[in-house]
Amino acid sequence: MNMGYISAQQAATKWGISKRRVQVLCTENRIKNATRIGNMWVVPEDALKPADGRVQTHHTVESPTARAARTALKKLTVNAYQEINGKLNNPSTSKMVFVSLLATTIFCDIQNDESSNEKDDVFLMISSELLEIEFKESSRRSFWEMFSSLVSDFEKYIYRYADYVDDILSWAYQYVNKLSLDSGLESTQFFTEEYMIEYLTKGIPRTTTASSVYLDPACGGGNFLSHILNQLFVLRYRELDNPIACIENIFNALYGYELDPNLAAVASVNLKLKALMLLAKVQQVSTVDWRLFCPNIFTSVEPNGFGFLEADFSTHRIRRVADGKRENLESMTAVATEIYTNPPFQTVKGMASSMKEHLKKHFPNAKCDLCNAFILQCIDKIQTGGTIGLVTQSSWMYLDSFENLRRELITNNTIESIADLGSGAFYDLSGEKANVALVRVTKTPYANACVKVLTLRDIPLKEKAAVLGKASDSVLLMQQTQLFGGEHMAFSLSQTTPNTVHAMPGKYGDYGIPMQGTSTGDAARLIGYYWEHLNDPEWVPVSKGGSYSRWCGLNSYVLKWGADGEYIRATKGSALRNTKYFDRTSLVYSDTGTSGFNARLLEEGQLFVASGPGIRDVQGSPYSHLSLLNSRVFSYYLRALSPKLTVAAGYISRVPVPAGLLDRIELNSLGRECYDRKREQLKVRPNNLEWQVPVIEFASLDAFVWQLFLKEMQDELVKLSCEKKLDDIILEAYALDKAELSKLNETVGVPAIDITGTSIANKLDKVMAQALDANCQIVRTRVNKQSLGCDGLLEFIARKEQVSPELIVELISSSPETFEECKAKYKNLVLHNIVLAILGFRVETHDEMQMLQLCQKFYEMYPGLKNEWDTVEEWIAMQFNSIHTQTFSNRPYYHYEGGMFTRKI
Repeated sequence: MNMGYISAQQAATKWGISKRRVQVLCTENRIKNATRIGNMWVVPEDALKPADGRVQTHHTVESPTARAARTALKKLTVNAYQEINGKLNNPSTSKMVFVSLLATTIFCDIQNDESSNEKDDVFLMISSELLEIEFKESSRRSFWEMFSSLVSDFEKYIYRYADYVDDILSWAYQYVNKLSLDSGLESTQFFTEEYMIEYLTKGIPRTTTASSVYLDPACGGGNFLSHILNQLFVLRYRELDNPIACIENIFNALYGYELDPNLAAVASVNLKLKALMLLAKVQQVSTVDWRLFCPNIFTSVEPNGFGFLEADFSTHRIRRVADGKRENLESMTAVATEIYTNPPFQTVKGMASSMKEHLKKHFPNAKCDLCNAFILQCIDKIQTGGTIGLVTQSSWMYLDSFENLRRELITNNTIESIADLGSGAFYDLSGEKANVALVRVTKTPYANACVKVLTLRDIPLKEKAAVLGKASDSVLLMQQTQLFGGEHMAFSLSQTTPNTVHAMPGKYGDYGIPMQGTSTGDAARLIGYYWEHLNDPEWVPVSKGGSYSRWCGLNSYVLKWGADGEYIRATKGSALRNTKYFDRTSLVYSDTGTSGFNARLLEEGQLFVASGPGIRDVQGSPYSHLSLLNSRVFSYYLRALSPKLTVAAGYISRVPVPAGLLDRIELNSLGRECYDRKREQLKVRPNNLEWQVPVIEFASLDAFVWQLFLKEMQDELVKLSCEKKLDDIILEAYALDKAELSKLNETVGVPAIDITGTSIANKLDKVMAQALDANCQIVRTRVNKQSLGCDGLLEFIARKEQVSPELIVELISSSPETFEECKAKYKNLVLHNIVLAILGFRVETHDEMQMLQLCQKFYEMYPGLKNEWDTVEEWIAMQFNSIHTQTFSNRPYYHYEGGMFTRKI
């Protein structure tokens, strides 16, 4: 008896689920005897609908997450683009060929592979809308012949991540654009996360009318418009007998503008694919349906770089990418009743001079901030009574420089809601590039209007999305006049700002003066590593910030200063700042505060620039200041006060300081102890200016290596103990109540020495070794995005593993034989130091040195290690170049080859 089969679409209709869900069930082998004919799944006609394995799973296939889907898409994009561009050697064309292939795969998946259309015909149809007009059909057909094999990889991705197919075309474009680097807009194109879109547009089903028109003036890949299309289709398709007419009707109410013409084409195709996905839920789709839809996605006819920020909308010509129809920008914006957008994030740094001048002239209150200019333009262009939903950088809410913008916004409009997400709000911005706020505004002023406020700054991305999805439990209602009623009309919540900020009269600015550093105008040319400019008097040590480092460190850089800053003065765009205070500055800090505030002593003869600014201490010793600045309390207050990831001097000055605290002698003595312990470690790290020629009074390398490793762990434990004593003194002075102390611990964590866990990882040695780089410094300074930074290996492991640092040191002391991987890392450090010493690094200048000469110098400098030469010689041959290059940030000073050392710099 022959078994009868039905298509995936027929099974979906029979079971009341989506066709895509049927395909996923087939790929997971959950439909018995389902089979694949070519690229089409068919199932037995008598097959039963499987139980929902997402609730009661009886298989081992792990459900993918959104993050996993995006990670896989990145990898897929990189591999496919490299293959395409490897043959075409044209980044712009390769990018759009890739997008065309992916769009073809998505279309065929929606089509259910049951039509008679060949995939090459689909590719020709879709690529005609994505590739430039000069690519005739014959050229596009050749692209298909060359790269159609990639489609199978795309199909596997779509089957694996079926629940995350929406908008993958736009995400793929974002990823491939950062590979092709041909648009000039890569740095500002970060598309909107679905949870942000859902939050900002969740009122649409309640408020939409027949006259509602939705505009995204920076539409990117069309994510906002795609989501709105889905919402409106769910609401309206049952009202019409014809679902095609329903989609066409919705398209008439959706408008998008995009400055990047390629991305505008992607948005148009993305919306058409979304329309077909919706249509496929109720009927079979074909290429005929593709040609029915014409999304209102526009780009400029003659781009001038301003786009939606154009001053005169009546003369700025735009064209619809799907059919070339031309209009004025004004005709698109005049009909909009609601605007939803994620504008580009860019401040004056790195901005084109033409854009700077344009913003200064037409959007003076934006202060040359592109996102803020979009806020003002959206408000200006929306109809009275209209709604705006924006993904913004939150700096407009807080910074003094944007007071006039806030005044303009609040005076004539009503803020409906603010979700302050803080940093880490995007899946693809792991470096925490910006603090983000989601804002809804109505263009109608209401007296005593209440704002729905959510503060989600200090929780992980997954939790941000979850809280926004059920926001009613966490919403705070505050009057708009109260929310922006403080000094400079800055955003302020008593629930998020510690009480002592307002109650304590003394501020840090009374005791120390944070200062802006010099802007070189050309850091790549004027700042370098110190070993690149040894013995050159025109280059001087400089603090330029960098990673997280308390007390001292990050002293790898020099600045081309010359006579009184002559090279900086001669550089366009430079600005010499606070140079008269160089000799009165005692402290510096890193201006990026994502890991918590971290300050260091300014070394003798060292200058400071904008990314490593200085502080003049007015009252209290430098070590007392370091003790306060590096404390948990200081980072806690600064996080509450500062909206920016880049820490501004004004916010440091506002941190409250109890009277008499900086005069406590314990702050000076304990701070000095912490500084000294940290500096001892830097003396054996050659990428720091503190490095010294090693003195070894051991007859065994292994014995010295072990002693160094153990001593550094013991020294760090002493430092952590001193920091705990400082923490107790500082907390006592601030006299926080129980609730505020709990909030502090929740926000910045507890002192590392207070971690009391005893569950040690089976492979503690491996975990510790993996945390170290070639220079035996920690690779990462933060355990997670919410924690403060760590200042050493012991602290990092204690926080990461939640194990007592005292217990870790005790285990190291008592069980040296179990730390072989750590000892191997430290042995590389010691051997590297020895070789640098006998080469005369920083002491003598040798363009070349043969191994025989090196051997002789080794015996002269380290006679106690004479039996270790063979070990040194073998290490040089096998590992010197690798360790040396990594230690010196891929700018090696020496190179070894064929028995000869040569100086490369």
